[in-house]
Amino acid sequence: MQNTGKIIVGTAAGLAIGTVLGVLIAPDKGTETIKKLGHEGKKIAEDLVNQGRVKIDTMKENLVEKLVDLKDDITEKVMGKTNKFGKEITE
Repeated sequence: MQNTGKIIVGTAAGLAIGTVLGVLIAPDKGTETIKKLGHEGKKIAEDLVNQGRVKIDTMKENLVEKLVDLKDDITEKVMGKTNKFGKEITE
C-alpha cells in the first residue's frame, strides 16, 4: 500500500513538473500560459482522482476476499467444534 502511494505521488509530481516546464518554455502570452497551466492542473487532478478510485476499488476487493476467507475459517472451526460436541453427547 505504501509503494502505491509513492508511485501515485511520483507520477503526479512528474506530470506537474513536466507540465510546468513545458508551458513555461512555450512561446505563448502570459494569459495563455495561465490557461494552459489551469487546464493541465485539472487534468492532473482528474488523473489523481482516477488513480485513487482504482486503488480504493482494489482495496475493497482485497477486503471482501479476506472477509470471505475469515468467514469460511470461522464456519469451519464452529462446525468442527459442533461435530465434536455432538459425538461426545451420543457416546
